[in-house]
Amino acid sequence: MFALFLSLLLVVPGCLSVNVVEHAGATGPDVVTTVVDIIRTNCIFPQDKLFLRRLAYVETRDGSSPKTYSDPNNSGGIWQVSSSMLAQTQGNQPELQPLYTIIQNALNINWRTVQWSDLRKPLYSGLAAALYLTLQTSHPGVTIPLKVEEQAVFWKDKYQSGGSSAYNFTAIVNEMELGCQALNRQVDIAFIVDTSSSLSKDDFTRVKNFLKEIVNGLNIGASTAHVAVITYASNVNVQFRLNKYFSNIEVYTAISNLVYTGGATNTAGALNAAVTDVFARSMGGRDSAVKVAILITDGVPDDAINTEHAADNVRLNGIAVFTVGVGSAIDTAELRRVATPPSCTHSYIANGYDSIANLKQEIQNNICRAPLYANATVECTIGTCPPYAFPFTGNNGLTIQSTVSCGSAVLYADVNNFYPGPAHNLITQVIDRNGNIFYQAKPDANTDYLYIMAKDSQRSIGCNLTLTPLIGNKVVTGFEVICRDLPSHSPRPCTKSDLIQFRPLICDSVPTVQNPCKPADAVSGKKYPLSR
Repeated sequence: MFALFLSLLLVVPGCLSVNVVEHAGATGPDVVTTVVDIIRTNCIFPQDKLFLRRLAYVETRDGSSPKTYSDPNNSGGIWQVSSSMLAQTQGNQPELQPLYTIIQNALNINWRTVQWSDLRKPLYSGLAAALYLTLQTSHPGVTIPLKVEEQAVFWKDKYQSGGSSAYNFTAIVNEMELGCQALNRQVDIAFIVDTSSSLSKDDFTRVKNFLKEIVNGLNIGASTAHVAVITYASNVNVQFRLNKYFSNIEVYTAISNLVYTGGATNTAGALNAAVTDVFARSMGGRDSAVKVAILITDGVPDDAINTEHAADNVRLNGIAVFTVGVGSAIDTAELRRVATPPSCTHSYIANGYDSIANLKQEIQNNICRAPLYANATVECTIGTCPPYAFPFTGNNGLTIQSTVSCGSAVLYADVNNFYPGPAHNLITQVIDRNGNIFYQAKPDANTDYLYIMAKDSQRSIGCNLTLTPLIGNKVVTGFEVICRDLPSHSPRPCTKSDLIQFRPLICDSVPTVQNPCKPADAVSGKKYPLSR
């Protein structure tokens, strides 16, 4: 089995494309993470509290367990969804009807026609698990718990049927590393904390402990993560700015010294202060840093209209907004409007401040994966590059020009997932300072950004990557064609039959691709044939 990747990539609306998560038998953390991201960003199973990701590891170690595909004709895939579980997801339950529509429109899958054998494809297995869990949590009082230990009990009672104990779930999850993958990146983080009179002093202490837990998972330093804190009630107070402290212990101590105030709930004022008094360059914000605001509140904003306007302004300034609502007095719909879309991946709910600590890992994970919103040339040192989000303008396409100062880097791109990786279908390789360009046509009105992630190699550490967005169509006259074996993704020389088989994946408007592999190249073992 192989996959075909086109570099100097030309993607046109209506073209089909290769995606590893739809290949039967594909496995590994990148594949699982991509499937979970697709499910979450399309709001098919929101608020899963990392359960779906953990479930893949517990059931099959991300597909590496022999039981995953031990019987090719009798497998529930990575998530081990049984045939009876699949059948339950294809009924007439009202709670699943809107999800069928999303799956059809966003993923072009008619779920009612899916066969059990299709679950060998990771995306199908993950969707089946998400739909089945939706049914399990549709009963009154049944939700995915926050705590890992409580998730273990849920797994044993509602999902797993092999007789394993809840202890097995907890022990296996503890083996799993979901930690931050961006410890060396520049990230500017502002905590915006509601200290209104609805908050008790004990709850305020719990909030501070929550902030410190998140800080402990970050690498705070002059050239890495910076942290600021804004508190608000009737008045807004910038407790400390991004350029104040440059070590974990300093930030930890500053959070410990925060003082409870009390008053009303001036959420709009706090969001405006984030833009003007925290993230602004003159106040210590960095143009080269990913910008993240985390709003924590247990109440309703004093002025909903002003709050929404302020939230729009925050997002226009390239700041990713996450909201955490605590307790029963919050306005869930308002918090979703404030959060960066899609709200199902940027807005969280905790029953009380005594349970807010259980959101720590999910918040940390999202901080580390947040993109840097850019509409001009960006440059980063390979090994520390963040995900980038380049906006589409109107109905124009987007051309990205990429160069490296030395070494090489692989770029992954996607229009639907803000953290693209090896399991995605769009890929281009930048080789030895020659540079590369690729054009992405805007596929539909719902696509706002082209997301790009750079993967480093040992020979490129310390080299610089430059990405320049060019609005509109840039003619691409050549292709780099790479064929990779699955599931290892090892590159190999392409054959003429490879290209003939994948010819339908290239739109009629694209010139016919000739086989770039010369006989001499195949004999010499050349891995990356180029056609210019």
